[in-house]
Amino acid sequence: MTPPAPAAVAAPVAAEAALDGIRVVELGGGVAAPFCARLLADQGAEVVKVERPGGGDMTRGAGPFLSSRPHLDTGALFCVLNTGKRSLTMDIATPTGAELVRHLVAGADIVVSGLRPASAERLGVDGARLAAINPRAVRISITSYGLSGPLRDAPATELVMACAGGLAYLTGEYEDPPTKTALEQCQYMAGAHAAVGALAAVLEMDTTGQGRQVEVSIQEVVASILQAKLSFYSYMGCVHRRQPKGRGGLQYALLPCKDGYIAPMFVPGANVDWEMFAAFLDVPELLDERFETRAGRIENAAELDRLLVTRFADKGKYEWFHDAQEWRLTFGVVQTPDELLRCPHLEERGYWRTLEHPVAGELRVPGRLYASTVPLPPPRRSAPRLGEHTAEVLGEMGLDGDEIVALHAAGVA
Repeated sequence: MTPPAPAAVAAPVAAEAALDGIRVVELGGGVAAPFCARLLADQGAEVVKVERPGGGDMTRGAGPFLSSRPHLDTGALFCVLNTGKRSLTMDIATPTGAELVRHLVAGADIVVSGLRPASAERLGVDGARLAAINPRAVRISITSYGLSGPLRDAPATELVMACAGGLAYLTGEYEDPPTKTALEQCQYMAGAHAAVGALAAVLEMDTTGQGRQVEVSIQEVVASILQAKLSFYSYMGCVHRRQPKGRGGLQYALLPCKDGYIAPMFVPGANVDWEMFAAFLDVPELLDERFETRAGRIENAAELDRLLVTRFADKGKYEWFHDAQEWRLTFGVVQTPDELLRCPHLEERGYWRTLEHPVAGELRVPGRLYASTVPLPPPRRSAPRLGEHTAEVLGEMGLDGDEIVALHAAGVA
């Protein structure tokens, strides 16, 4: 008699996350600093997001809106960047607001700032003054060009950062001007680097009892990912640029198929040769001597592209992808946003998570950007409504109800 299968045992959930008990104050808005703070919140840190009364973080006004109409609490970008935080509205430009923020900083372990250097100095929350208030706190500054240099206070946007870091020159079609990458990739990268710097500085602070200034320049982060392209100039004196579509190489090609686009990677020497590639596609013409070598494929790129485009139009992208997997070929599917939300692989891994938002209702948002052998507790809360936790935070700082009401009446909180 076959013994019964053992009952499934639910995976244990960690009693606390790695940064439980770490207090973070977030100053400034946008994408980079809030993303850094959200990564810390994902690991259990208690993040208080300081926002200006009335309007809050600039991303609150960025659509699309989850409520199907403009609303400061339901901007999709804001909700994703600020899951797990508390919102404190405070006008730092007023003497009372500045004093209360200094009080808040005095009890923090980490301060994450996305303010321009001159703005931080004007408001009294630059690194030097934060250190005077709380020498133990780690001070994270994420700016466009860094805290020093001739461009330290120059205004910038995501497009400006993609250009200043050299990424735009390599992005886009060969015949077109340099192009901005999609979304806010430069700022996301900077936020992730800042979170790593924050964790290292917290470890040092636990050992020495002293916090340090950690600065991240978005321009430098973007420039750092171009090292392989910069080497073309260092080694050969040539400038790498956007590449033409029909160049006969299939290492970076995106080709149309029956229902979208497929990336049919052909990397010589990576367990595949041209004969195998041609056999998989069942296109005998690819074995013509014109296409035997990489040089020949580049020389005859127009005819090669015609053969490939004609063949790939026969099937859909997922059919091509799964057929290529059986041949152990490296193909990629270009997924649309709605396909990504329904991706079986991500579903199986439990990547997407559902949160209840008090205004927008049920939200499906990206999960944590790392996994652990012991799953972490779910986020403490959804993205905050503007000023949702102002009374709560000020109460923790020792203010009574009448004082909090007076701050609201004066427009300070």
